[in-house]
Amino acid sequence: MARSPDPNVAFVGWNPFQFLHFAPIAARFPRSTLIVEKRPPGWDRSVLRTRFPESRIMELGPGEMEKLDGKFDILVCQTLFHGIGKMRKSRIAMLQYGYAKEAHNFGAWRSFADVCMTFGPYASQKVTPFCHAAPIGNPRFECWDESSFRTRAADRLAGRLDPAKKTLLYAPTWGALSSIKEFAKAIRALSAEYNVILKVHHNTQRFDASTLDDLRGEFGCIHGADEDIVELLAVSDALLSDFSGAIFDAIYGRVPVLLLGTAAPESTSDGFSLEQARRDELGEQVARPADLPAAVARVLVRPLSPAGGAAGLREELFREAAGAAARAEEVIRRLAAGEFRPNQSQLYIRKEMAELQEFRERSRRFGRWFRMLRRRS
Repeated sequence: MARSPDPNVAFVGWNPFQFLHFAPIAARFPRSTLIVEKRPPGWDRSVLRTRFPESRIMELGPGEMEKLDGKFDILVCQTLFHGIGKMRKSRIAMLQYGYAKEAHNFGAWRSFADVCMTFGPYASQKVTPFCHAAPIGNPRFECWDESSFRTRAADRLAGRLDPAKKTLLYAPTWGALSSIKEFAKAIRALSAEYNVILKVHHNTQRFDASTLDDLRGEFGCIHGADEDIVELLAVSDALLSDFSGAIFDAIYGRVPVLLLGTAAPESTSDGFSLEQARRDELGEQVARPADLPAAVARVLVRPLSPAGGAAGLREELFREAAGAAARAEEVIRRLAAGEFRPNQSQLYIRKEMAELQEFRERSRRFGRWFRMLRRRS
C-alpha cells in the first residue's frame, strides 16, 4: 500500500520544557514547523536549533495565534495556547507533559484536543471524558536504556561531577508547593559528601527571579528549563523533590525518590493528585531538613523492589517508552486521515470551554486597558 502524504504538522509551545517533549516526535516529521508563542520572559532559542535542525521556526504573539487555523493539518501542543478555542480547520493533538497536579493536568481544557497522546493507561482513563486518548508512552524516555545515551549524558556533565561521589538531583516544584525555602540549605550541605545537581522548575525561572538569584548563590551545579531532566536523571543515584512532576520521571527511570515535606498547604491541596493521594507509594518521605542526611543514606543502600510501591505504580502509569515516537507518528497520521472525531459530550464540553476561554481573554484585555487608563489619569 502506498504511504499517505505527510501531513503538515506544527508543534506549538511557549517554553523550552515543552519543546524538549516534542523533539523525538518532530524528528519523524522533518518538515514540521515550530510555533513559539511569545510570552514573557524571553528565553534562548538556540536550544531549538540544536534539537530541531530541520524544522522551520515561527514566533507569534498571543493575538496572532488564532491565524494558525487551517495553515496546518495538525497542531501538536501540551497546554493551552491563545485562540485554541477558535481552531476549526486544523485538528489538535495534545501530548501529556506530566503526572503531578491532576486538577490542571486532567482538566476540562483537554476537550480542545481531538486526541491526547498519554504516557499510559492511568492518564488515558483520566482524559477520556474530554477527548480521545492514545497511550503511546513518554517519548522523552525512548533513549533511556541505550548505553550511548547514558555515555553522552555522563560526558556532558563530567567536568562538574566528582566520579568518586554518588549524585543527587534536586528538582523542586515552584510557588507555594516548593520545598526550596525549607530545604535548600540542607540539600546544599550534602555537597560535602555527594554531587548535588539542582534542576530549577521552568516557572521559577519565569516568575521568581529573586529565588533564582538566591539559588545561584547556594548551588554550584544548576540547570534550567532548557536542560533535559532525562539526561540529569541518567547520571543521578537519587531524586529529591516535593510535589514536582519530576517524581514521576524518576519513577519511570527507576531512580529512587526522596519526598521533601509532609503535606501540601491547604490552599493548594488537591486530594486526587497522585503526589498527595498516593504519596506513600512514591518514595522515602522526609519531614524535616534535619532528617535528610540519614534518609539519603538509607535510600542509596536500599535495593529497589521489583514490585509494589513505586515499581507497582510505574506499571499503572506508563507504557514502556521504546517506540513511543513511532506510535505518536501513527496517531498524528490517523488524526490527519480523519479519525478521532469527538463524541457528543466532548463537543458540548469543548463549546463551554471555548466560551470560557473567550471570556477570560476579554477580561484580561479589559484589565490591561483599565490599568493603562489609571496610569494616565
